[in-house]
Amino acid sequence: MDLSHLTDEDMLIIDMYTACEMKGPDKTFTEPNILRHVDELYCCPGYTVSKLKEFDKSVCQLLSQSKDFQACGIGAWKLVPIVSSKKSKK
Repeated sequence: MDLSHLTDEDMLIIDMYTACEMKGPDKTFTEPNILRHVDELYCCPGYTVSKLKEFDKSVCQLLSQSKDFQACGIGAWKLVPIVSSKKSKK
């Protein structure tokens, strides 16, 4: 997955968002707080509710606006997958 279209500021925001966990077959992505798997991104609301509240939504919006991710809905504060555009393109 190519994340090169994200700016340094975008990456800093994502890096700060330690509640996000990526899982997938590609283990070459090494940004520590995004973890090592880039196929699917999960927002972990147990962390966002207590620490970030509004910030989590801005991060999900940021990712949903990128070419690699669809929108993430927080809803009832459960694990919500952000499906990569590889799996569903518009």
